[in-house]
Amino acid sequence: MEDKKITTVLFDMDGVLIDSEGFWQQAEEEVFTSMGATWDEAIAIQTQGKTTRAVTELWYNLYPWEGKSIEEVEQMVIDRVDELRSS
Repeated sequence: MEDKKITTVLFDMDGVLIDSEGFWQQAEEEVFTSMGATWDEAIAIQTQGKTTRAVTELWYNLYPWEGKSIEEVEQMVIDRVDELRSS
């Protein structure tokens, strides 16, 4: 019997395989507003397709928060998306 090896890994970063954009937007709104940001749908639309880090940095630049680093807030968004996908 021939050994089968994984030769390809597919990353779905743009919602082609799973439409996760709604989860990301909900998570971002919940997390960023909890940090003191005022949610703006126009900004949210402009951030679609950007990395979580880039989105978090943008919201931080618009509404600087205290008490958590950009990395911590970014992880909060990722964790919330995971929760939303699991429910």
